[in-house]
Amino acid sequence: MVKFVKNAGDKMKTKITTIYMIVLMVLCSFATAIVIPRGDAIHVSLINQNPDPVEPGGYVELRFRIENIGADYAKDIRFELIPEYPFSLDKGVSPVMQVGDMYMQQVEDEAYTAYYKVRVDKDAIDGNNKIKSRYTTDDGITWSRYDFDIRVQTSDAIISIDEITLNPEQVAPGATAELKITLTNNADSLLKNIRINLEIVDVQSVELPITPIGSTNEKMIENIGSDESKDVIFNLIADASAVSKVYKLPITVSYSDILGKNYSKEYYTSLKIGEEPDLVASIEESGIITSGNAGKITLKFTNKGSSDIKFLNVILLDSDKYDIISSKEVYIGNIDSDDYESGEFNIYVKGTRSSSIQLPIQLEFKDANNKQFKKDAILQLPLYSSSKAQMYGLIAKSNPLGTIIFLLVILLVIWYFLKKKKNIDIFKIAKEKVKSLFHKKRK
Repeated sequence: MVKFVKNAGDKMKTKITTIYMIVLMVLCSFATAIVIPRGDAIHVSLINQNPDPVEPGGYVELRFRIENIGADYAKDIRFELIPEYPFSLDKGVSPVMQVGDMYMQQVEDEAYTAYYKVRVDKDAIDGNNKIKSRYTTDDGITWSRYDFDIRVQTSDAIISIDEITLNPEQVAPGATAELKITLTNNADSLLKNIRINLEIVDVQSVELPITPIGSTNEKMIENIGSDESKDVIFNLIADASAVSKVYKLPITVSYSDILGKNYSKEYYTSLKIGEEPDLVASIEESGIITSGNAGKITLKFTNKGSSDIKFLNVILLDSDKYDIISSKEVYIGNIDSDDYESGEFNIYVKGTRSSSIQLPIQLEFKDANNKQFKKDAILQLPLYSSSKAQMYGLIAKSNPLGTIIFLLVILLVIWYFLKKKKNIDIFKIAKEKVKSLFHKKRK
């Protein structure tokens, strides 16, 4: 009884297995009928290009895979490359390859590989350029065509900064300026999504003393055509407390080519902050009150501007009004903003009735950015008559009593000697001399 059941179970399993195999074979046959085309079916694909992308003016190696994905035998297959501009084959190279016969389902590793070395014209446009191909299986009566994209691109799609102008060339602290950047597309194709970023905070995380006005520190250009130039303008303001010097301003330019490849490049320009020095010269002190005298004059040099002054040298020029006794040049050195320094000259002023004489001087110095300046100035040295100098208290008044006493003593001595020789009325002579002296003093 037990043995009978076991045999019946084995027979049932055998039947189920057989049915399953039949169904599976039917399904596989149906699937094969869908995938495999009837007759011969040639399929051509581009395996690769080397290099990818290729540069204009260079060579590119192209490999094509030729497969028979059909259910029938394919006879006498010929494959032809049609290299139209910007592609060409070297002289003597045939564009036609004899593939021959191919079995059914001769695909992948068993497929035929066609190889070509193609020249790319030097003026080829960057981007995808079409190259044509075709094949025949009936001795050229019927052709089937395939087109493929070959990527062409210069080695670097470069946007260059051709010119940077700052107006004015030097920005005073607290003042505004216009920064214009001229960009040029040196590539052979369109470049897009160009972003220009002023790195106000540089790579060392040091904030520069400038701020954009009316926009952020980044601007964008949608696209620039080949060999085309476009301008980008930033309006800037310098901090009121900015130190006068030359600052390095990084500029980052990022963009994409038509193949979607991204680029980024950093440039540097200089930004000069400062203003022209406001140097004023004056006579601080003079030891010469009247003409016909020698003395020391002290000149004062005041820096009234916000920019420091460096290497100040002062030259007193020659004149027919005076003689220079000391050196004609005095080196002053540096003068900080809102500060002053002094220099001295010794001169002899020749006799003149003028109330003043001119002192022509020449000032040579540099600003905080080492820009050289040369400035001429004329200072007025006032002169006084003896009486005005006494009246103003510039010189001490003379004492006539001492002069009178001195003269009387002289007269008495003369009288004494003359009296011994002759009987002369010396007192009468002295009286007349004294009257004459007082008369001159009154005048």
